[in-house]
Amino acid sequence: MIAADPDAEKALLAAALLSKQAFLDVTAMIEPEMFFTPAYQHIWAAIEQCSPETNDPVLIAGRLKANGCDGDQYSVATLAGFYNVPAAVSNAKRYARAIFDNHVRRQLLHGIAETSQAMQTGTLDAMAARDDLLSKLQGISTPDDEHESMTADEFIASINAEYDWLIPGFLERMDRFLLTGGEGSGKSTLLAQLAFMAAAGLHPWVLQPVDPVRVTYVDLENSNRLLARRLNTMRWAVNASRANLPCDWDSKRMRIEHRPHGIDLNKGRDRDWLLQTVLKNKSELLVIGPTYKMYRGAAERNDSGGEEQARAAVTAIDHIRVLTGVAVIIETHAPHAASSGHRDLRPIGSSVWLRWPEFGHGLRPVADEGPDAHEFHPFRGDRDRRDWPKVLYKNAKPWPWHAVMS
Repeated sequence: MIAADPDAEKALLAAALLSKQAFLDVTAMIEPEMFFTPAYQHIWAAIEQCSPETNDPVLIAGRLKANGCDGDQYSVATLAGFYNVPAAVSNAKRYARAIFDNHVRRQLLHGIAETSQAMQTGTLDAMAARDDLLSKLQGISTPDDEHESMTADEFIASINAEYDWLIPGFLERMDRFLLTGGEGSGKSTLLAQLAFMAAAGLHPWVLQPVDPVRVTYVDLENSNRLLARRLNTMRWAVNASRANLPCDWDSKRMRIEHRPHGIDLNKGRDRDWLLQTVLKNKSELLVIGPTYKMYRGAAERNDSGGEEQARAAVTAIDHIRVLTGVAVIIETHAPHAASSGHRDLRPIGSSVWLRWPEFGHGLRPVADEGPDAHEFHPFRGDRDRRDWPKVLYKNAKPWPWHAVMS
């Protein structure tokens, strides 16, 4: 049985021809392709092109002819005949809803049938078929014709605008912070340090006690031995900082995932894995990177054409943020130095990473201060006010990086 309602389609066309306002009331909900009958698709498109200036059948018939629609079903007499269709202008939204619902049903039936056939023929495995079907479902719009936007005063009254700090002055819950730098600059070490300090309850810049948070640290690049040595360094720093911590170290607050082969956030299996990991660990902070190990293909190689892959990755991370409230710190690489020797700190590859975070900073060596001094330089404007270090010095003790605020 085909999901269609010819009577509702005729009634909506009649209402649109009888009343400009009836058409305007539903135009945001209905597109021409939502009509099941091809002739009605063409007529609705012509009404759209003529409205709101006119809904005169003579002028609409002229538009249909200009669009290449010829035949009795597009004549002035046929259009005028819609005036005799038993339809109430006041019910235009009901007719439109019936047409929209049937259009969605046809999309669902087609999508399910197409994906089912691909599974049966072996074109898609189970996980790929699930992703394919989810993509089709997400592409189906669901307009709310009863929705009314809030006034500014209503919105302000509905939101508690006080800061919901995870780490006071540095990260609010659900914040996105992106760290860049050149190869060997020490950004991976800084990322691990930020993770351990958060779990231990130590502010990363001013070394004051703060409430400890639950952290999931996902390393996508380093060997297991290198990672173990780095984590051991951080663990030693925690012990050395015991006097400044608000409470005893609890190893359950610091969870480690090591996937040096990377993950692919364009795939449902890895998206689900990351979400479930954050949920099971009850994470408040997710520290992960580098970005090029989060997907496959052009974006992974930093080639052009990787925008969609990077966009799918940030969409997956944003989905996790919305579901869990987790804040995110991500590492990525910066481009190679230009001939002038000045290195751009913007994220390499897709510009999605430049636009996406609330805060983006990079490590840049400070001239004339030796190899250990790095300016903590923003590669984009902050979306909110924060107090950032001016310079970070590496090879410090007990923590590998030491911040100088001014």
